[in-house]
Amino acid sequence: MQLDILCVLSSYNRPTMIIDAVKSVFKQTYKKWHLLIADDGSDYDVESTISSIDGYDPTKVTLFRSDYEEREYSQITSYNRLASCITKAVEKNLIYSDLMCYLCDDDWYHRSWFRRAMDVFTSDLTANVVYGKLYYIHTDESDKVTNPNDFLFKTSFVDPSNNMDHNQFMHRSKFYRPWVAYDSPPDARYLNNLWVSTDKQGWLSLPLPVAYKRCHGFNAMSRKDYTKTCE
Repeated sequence: MQLDILCVLSSYNRPTMIIDAVKSVFKQTYKKWHLLIADDGSDYDVESTISSIDGYDPTKVTLFRSDYEEREYSQITSYNRLASCITKAVEKNLIYSDLMCYLCDDDWYHRSWFRRAMDVFTSDLTANVVYGKLYYIHTDESDKVTNPNDFLFKTSFVDPSNNMDHNQFMHRSKFYRPWVAYDSPPDARYLNNLWVSTDKQGWLSLPLPVAYKRCHGFNAMSRKDYTKTCE
């Protein structure tokens, strides 16, 4: 049995980094997925950027652009904009899926993440959420990886909902809830809601890397470094 995966990628004004994020979805070894890009009003041509990436298939990619205007930005926190944009993208594009996962435009997936997760969900019907290791990639101001062979990774402990990033988990779509945020990152609130809606049951971990998270504040990694870390 093959399950449909909906990947929601949140984006705002990262025209170089988003290429690596999208490529990591296109390169997944498991191919039954749909990519929904939730763009929070970027000021570059997102559609042209995405459609120029090798492997682009318009039947598998949907772009949603928020209706936020520049004048509103000073009144709404970035956390709230991100949460609202993701929620609007999902609810205005009713794309059927069995499973859902999330990605940010400055991070990327390991190419076998979808396959690994799908195998768990199909072999264990009690699985509600599957999560794995998240590797932090450190870069310097010159856009180079500072320690390519010594990635720091983040794992989950007793309560997975308190120790994860939104890039490192996938859940059954029936547990989807609207994203909300106030003064904290929306992924923290979403995970806590997911923890409750699943009655704290069926959270299964993979002892493997599933995603790579770029340390914020630096530019995109070089294509050479990107290729090496996704092997």
